[in-house]
Amino acid sequence: MWHCRKLTWGIRAAGIFGLTPLYTGEGVSKNMLYTVEIQRERETFAKVMSDIRVWLDSQRFEPAMFRCKVDEDVVTYSVEFKFESEARACAEVFGGQLASSDKIFG
Repeated sequence: MWHCRKLTWGIRAAGIFGLTPLYTGEGVSKNMLYTVEIQRERETFAKVMSDIRVWLDSQRFEPAMFRCKVDEDVVTYSVEFKFESEARACAEVFGGQLASSDKIFG
């Protein structure tokens, strides 16, 4: 069983998924990111992380960012995608909420 106090951390998808940033010839692309937030009980943390990773790999989706926020009872997984269709698919499969963002990826 995993024990910790309130913990928040961000992990760049490049580090976890072996991705490289997307650049255009004129610098960083200024496209919108689509964020999926998935909430689960804290006890399922490792299983859900694994499930998300396996699913992303099977779909060949490359998220721009992956973060987790661990509270006392709940873990919120935030996965940011460059493509709305990928974000919608992730939200549907994992019962998450989709929100767009003004963030720049690259």
